[in-house]
Amino acid sequence: MAKRGCTQCGNCFNVCPVYSLIRREEVSPKAKHGLMDEGWKEHSRLNWSSMLRLANFCASCGRCASICPRHLSVPERLNQTRARRPGWQQRFWKLWIGGRKVFWPAAKYAAPLWPHSLLPEKLACMQNSALAMKEPARTAPWLKLADASRPLEGLSVVLFGGCTAERLRPVWIEKASALLARLGAHVLSAKGFGCCGGTFNHAGLPEAASEAASANAEVWRTLGRPVVATICASCLHGLKDYPHLGGVLAEAEVADWTAKVVPLSSLLGKAAFEPCAAAPAAYAYHSPCHWLPGKDEDMAWLKRVLPGMRKGSALCCGFGGVLQIMNPGLSRDLAAKCWDGLDDAVEVITGCSGCTLQLASHAPQGASVRHWLDVVDV
Repeated sequence: MAKRGCTQCGNCFNVCPVYSLIRREEVSPKAKHGLMDEGWKEHSRLNWSSMLRLANFCASCGRCASICPRHLSVPERLNQTRARRPGWQQRFWKLWIGGRKVFWPAAKYAAPLWPHSLLPEKLACMQNSALAMKEPARTAPWLKLADASRPLEGLSVVLFGGCTAERLRPVWIEKASALLARLGAHVLSAKGFGCCGGTFNHAGLPEAASEAASANAEVWRTLGRPVVATICASCLHGLKDYPHLGGVLAEAEVADWTAKVVPLSSLLGKAAFEPCAAAPAAYAYHSPCHWLPGKDEDMAWLKRVLPGMRKGSALCCGFGGVLQIMNPGLSRDLAAKCWDGLDDAVEVITGCSGCTLQLASHAPQGASVRHWLDVVDV
């Protein structure tokens, strides 16, 4: 029997990275919808803790909604389910994100001191993530501006760097700001911007998500509602979701916000770039899940300006919202499958902060992972 509009068509089986990895129907989006529908009933006989454990086999990629004839989203329903019965994971995640100025640098510097072989599986996975926080060695640029044109002359832009760039990769913010300025844009101060709120939503913390979103929207208003350029696919997804969060935007602001929140690559595409001599002959690009199939503007731009780019064939890197906390073993296994889909590439670029750290934390020996900003000359 169909649940909450589910047609039982099974299309979601074809795009779900977790089902692709495990090949068991109970971890499919279709099964999770049925499970949560039953669990939400007032007199359900399902054990809530057991239901959440199975529901945590979700990478929060949203691909199921993109192919579902009724656009049903397991991540959205799972967010609501977690919010209904919050546990220690929610408290930890709120503390981890809220205290990123202190905890993230501490984890980065302490991680090499932990005896990896003696750690239990969950802590070993978390250590890998902490080790990936360290900024990699700089590389010679692959790409540079080809002319001195200023196609963005007079355009007011504020850069939304996101949590990872803010605390761990400030060079991304510096490069993005410098590129916008060279193209003629008037780059406004991003002071006051914080977390996009998307990660709070995934964790089942809707109040924290709305607080973060409201603070960012107020900064945007104060600046005169400029263009908001993002450098992370997950942040872009989180920001684009603001119209669906009650009380964050006024009705008259929704269309303006939706039009003005854009990926940085869409602005760079207005200028001419050319590859540098240091550009590798072959490398791979990982398309983040929050760029749904056929919608990746970063990849479309990079294909135009860099020769030899090929896209990895794997569905998901395993970063998955809060998957690293809820199911670190699955997160690790998805990353391993993602690397298999990159066909032994030693140079990988992507356009998501989370994907960059996740792929780096599980990279094969000798392989490097960078945000595409790392290979662009200013």
